Amino acid sequence: MNSRAPQKRKNLALDLADAEFRKEYLHSRDFKLWDILKYMYKPVLANPKICLASIGYALANGILPLFSVLIFYLLVEIIQSPGANLQQILLATGVYALLFFAFSTVATQLKNRNYTFFMRLRMQWLNQALNQYMTMDYGLYENVEFLDDFGNWDRSVSNNVQGIEGIWHRIFEMGGTVVSCLLLGILLATQSPLIVIVALVFLIASYLIQRHVTGFRHSRREELTRVRRRTGKITEAASDFRYGKDLRLFKFSGKFMELLQPLVKTYEKLLKLFTLRSLQLSFIESLALVLIDLSSLLILINSFLQGGITLATLVMLLSAVTVFSALMQKLAESMAFVKEESMYVDDTIDFLEADLKSSGGSAELSGNGPVHVQFENVSFSYPASDKLVLDKLNLEIKPGERLALVGVNGAGKTTLVKLLTGLYLPT
Repeated sequence: MNSRAPQKRKNLALDLADAEFRKEYLHSRDFKLWDILKYMYKPVLANPKICLASIGYALANGILPLFSVLIFYLLVEIIQSPGANLQQILLATGVYALLFFAFSTVATQLKNRNYTFFMRLRMQWLNQALNQYMTMDYGLYENVEFLDDFGNWDRSVSNNVQGIEGIWHRIFEMGGTVVSCLLLGILLATQSPLIVIVALVFLIASYLIQRHVTGFRHSRREELTRVRRRTGKITEAASDFRYGKDLRLFKFSGKFMELLQPLVKTYEKLLKLFTLRSLQLSFIESLALVLIDLSSLLILINSFLQGGITLATLVMLLSAVTVFSALMQKLAESMAFVKEESMYVDDTIDFLEADLKSSGGSAELSGNGPVHVQFENVSFSYPASDKLVLDKLNLEIKPGERLALVGVNGAGKTTLVKLLTGLYLPT
């Protein structure tokens, strides 16, 4: 007698249909933004060349806006000087152009020459995800709840501008933006720290607003995925040339429209919901941006009228405020982009690390000669369906015996074969 207790089978195709179990099984980790970035940047930080390129790009690209601001100061000083002449203006402009060209060339080369590094890393992630997708339980392809949850597993690895590669590129570029903001912020703080404080308030407010909007959109991703998946299936069948004659003969176009119309309405409803949420909060972001420019303008003009700064300094600082506010807005957008895309990267990480293979019986086949097949009271139903395709089926196929399966569509012939080959587990 076997003293070991029988091993409980794990049938993920059915188990993952339960929402609570699915959440605990697939999304048990509580990854924050910092955790996701640490996970993503392990191979990046292990490459000294990329680290040096990131620092070099940040410095080379970050100093360019400062050059653009200082040239105004220099030109106004030259024009105001008693001995000003065209040669001095051309010399100052030429030096500025050479410096701008040199630093921008270095920044562009560092960015473009390392672009493919991030693309290769993304392809490694994509290969791992495809391997997971191709080796997971066959029954999961027919579990609609699972597909709605993980249906967009490929979003973060499908292109260069979104997801994981989009984050890598954006953070690489953010280095230059951060350096520019620091340099211009120091320049403006020497005149009035209030300008920088207002800009920081805008940065925080803008980031929080955009994070809220993107978080709201991500929270409805299952609904959006469900609509897109169903719409895609219907349009795929409707546009398949193989079924063209049947569609025309039986006038199925109306049936397809009946199926599509409620899905299109649901899709429009979701998009309107996302747009409305964004519009409701966008005025706060716009107001904060206006406050940066307005408060800075008042502070600088007041200082000039009181003789605290010269005309050249006023022109320089006004241009600095314009560039600074634009860079702060760009920085806020980049931070919100990283936050939004990290949510989808987190979904991909969950997908990569999930155990998506069920555990069946422990018996092994020798692979030599005919086998004896026996079904004893086998029942089966598809995920999210209470209908039994097979109900307490008993069937015996003796070694060497040949058998034909005959039945109408939906009788369970294909299901029986898939159970026999282990693609499905009995319920």
